[in-house]
Parts: sequence; C-alpha cells; structure tokens
Amino acid sequence: IFGEPAVDGTDRLLPGTPLALEIAGFLALSGGVTPRALAASVWPYGVTAAERDATLARVGDWLGTDADGNARLRLDGDGRLHLSDDVQLDWHLFVALAERGDESDVLRALELARGPLLEPHLPRRYTWVARDPVAHEMPAFVADVAHRAAAGYLAAGRLDGAIAAARAGLRVEPASGVLW
Repeated sequence: IFGEPAVDGTDRLLPGTPLALEIAGFLALSGGVTPRALAASVWPYGVTAAERDATLARVGDWLGTDADGNARLRLDGDGRLHLSDDVQLDWHLFVALAERGDESDVLRALELARGPLLEPHLPRRYTWVARDPVAHEMPAFVADVAHRAAAGYLAAGRLDGAIAAARAGLRVEPASGVLW
C-alpha cells in the first residue's frame, strides 16, 4: 500500500483488479468485518448484495489457498471476513522490520517505502482510507524511522546513508520538516 497499490506473489490477474486490490487492502488493514461493512466502505455509493457477493467470490478465487489448503479469504462463524495470515501488506512488513531495529532490517523497511499511502488513488476508490488510522500513523512512523536511520548514519559519518534514509522517508511524507 506504499505508493501505487500492487500485488506480489500471485501470477493470476483478476478482472477488475483495482477493486480486488482495494478489497484485499481494506481487509488486511481492518481485520474481521462483515460483508455489509466492507460494502459500505468499498462501495460508498452503494452496491447490491448479489454484486458484492459475486465480487467477493472472485476475490476469494483470485487469492486462492494458503500452504495448508485453506482459503485466504474466508467468512468466520460470526459472519466476518478475514484474510489468512500469509496475506500481508508492505506496511505490516515495514513495521515488523523497523521494530527489529537492526540496521539491515531498517534499510529493508525503508526500501518498501515506495510512496505515500495508496497514491495515486483511482477516482471513487479508497474513500475509506481517510477514516483508517493507518492514514495518520503511516506517514509519521515512516518519517520517524527514516529520521532515526539518517541520524545514525550522520553520527557514523555516512552521509550517503543519511541522504538515502531521508529520501525514503520523504517518498512517504514529502512534507516532513525533520527529514528536509
């Protein structure tokens, strides 16, 4: 979800892939939600239950099964949609790597920072993002990680590393005064 939404790890492309990407991103960020709640967020201008269910079935087919043969998109006993644990966002990986604190992990995390959250948005897509906490957490967290990495490089006299870390943070948060 850094920069333009994209998927890695599947060779199968789905008709309407931007919508499938949006649904997968929403579920990966939101956790268990009802199909109705998903529809209200992903289709804010409305969708029929039949169209919603058909789209979810196509997304489920597209995502396929995990290593254990379980569907990656599933409905639990409470009627909530979930993704399997092997469906991860670059944001989740960024946080995990950055929190390890090891220099090589932080560098790998900063490489994931390809651009601002879900930019560019397609018309009438991702309207739910503004209400999601990640919209506010991501830029600040990335800028903080980049700033700490840049400061560490500067302290070690490694100007190139400091510049690269600051640039990575600025790709996500171009208005960050501390990175400039």
